[in-house]
Amino acid sequence: MSKNDSELLGISLADTLVAMKRYLLMSFEQNHSAITFEEWMNLRPLLDQALTQRDLAFYLGKDKTTVSRLLDDWEKRKLVRRVPHKTDGRTKLIEMTSTARRIHQHLAGLVSKADLKFCSLLNKKERDLLIQGTAKIRAALLEPKKESSD
Repeated sequence: MSKNDSELLGISLADTLVAMKRYLLMSFEQNHSAITFEEWMNLRPLLDQALTQRDLAFYLGKDKTTVSRLLDDWEKRKLVRRVPHKTDGRTKLIEMTSTARRIHQHLAGLVSKADLKFCSLLNKKERDLLIQGTAKIRAALLEPKKESSD
């Protein structure tokens, strides 16, 4: 028995994420944000630590050229800076500027408000199960692949 697309977990999650993203994009636009929701998401990995361009590309699931273009634009807008790596002189680390951190933190309120809206559509048990289920899938898919010894 084959499932139609709307019954497939991945398709259902992707469709839901698109709807949620559309809601957040609209919230950012209505608030005349200094950065887009997509930029807000793409800057998140840099909140905790400076990363190499390669690591940022991996984290975002984007190719090197796309990330290079993003970084060039962000650098011009004073959202990030490239700094020398402490131990590898050939490598630069990408770090968020204090301006970007302030913008990011300010917009986190919009994201939290949207999350409250999303959560209000589910009861506590449904929310907990959804969070647990998606965390389980994410963890399994992000685990490093073990080499088979065949």
